[in-house]
Amino acid sequence: MWDWRTLTVGLVLVAVSAVALWRHWVSYRREIEPGAAEEEDRAFQRRRLRRRMQTSGLIGLVGLLIAAGDRWIWNQGPAAATAYWLFVLLIIAWIILLALGDMAATQVYQGSALARLRAKQRALSEEAERLRQQILSEAAGRGNGHGRPPTHGTPRSTD
Repeated sequence: MWDWRTLTVGLVLVAVSAVALWRHWVSYRREIEPGAAEEEDRAFQRRRLRRRMQTSGLIGLVGLLIAAGDRWIWNQGPAAATAYWLFVLLIIAWIILLALGDMAATQVYQGSALARLRAKQRALSEEAERLRQQILSEAAGRGNGHGRPPTHGTPRSTD
């Protein structure tokens, strides 16, 4: 006879797994739209999808194993039950390792992405400063009749 508590836990894990698998896929499809990300970003997204789909799928498998195992494994004897539940615990340990690996990979990727953004920001700031200096030097060469380069709408302090 089915124990409703074990069956409920197993089915909840399967349902959570199904929702997570669907959400990972939807998120992946949205993040890799053409032109939305660079190749390095798309490669990371593919690897992340693979890790997360594996983790979510294994959660569903654990749910099935909990529900089914509780139904029939106890009739197989203590040695079989022990081996079965150790196998389930091994899968749970693998899920934990995958989750930790995903967290570490995401942290490394985000650090790298932040470094790339900061480098782009520096390059853009340097380009903006170069253009500002160019405009000021051109304006100084033409003059504006007041002996000072134009401020182009930026307030200047009067000394």
